[in-house]
Amino acid sequence: MYRGQNIDWPLRPKVGRLVEDGLIRDKSINIEKLEKKLLETFKRFSKPHISELPHNKFQLLALARHHGLLTRLLDRTSSPLVALWFTVEKPCENDYGVVWAFKPIVSDYLKNAKKKEDKLSSIKKTIIVTL
Repeated sequence: MYRGQNIDWPLRPKVGRLVEDGLIRDKSINIEKLEKKLLETFKRFSKPHISELPHNKFQLLALARHHGLLTRLLDRTSSPLVALWFTVEKPCENDYGVVWAFKPIVSDYLKNAKKKEDKLSSIKKTIIVTL
């Protein structure tokens, strides 16, 4: 995975920059609660425009982020060329860009989901064979 940006910017999603960008003055605001409310609003207003909303929270967050919603997800791409484009899209004098490269790590959650999926598949095969 890759991310292209100004070298002076921290690796922080847009919602995490709300306070430092001055868009939120109250530093006691809970970002997770704000994100939850934004996501609920996104679900409500997007239903007429999207044929089927994802049932998985992370897929919903990714879809919402794709449509511009502020989330805790950090934008990234699987293409180094796309990341490079974001690095140079708005060049400013004396500014430098950087392309960050990340090695994705499969979380325990995904490993466990795969194990459960395999187990269900095995159960389905057993049911089919015994019928």
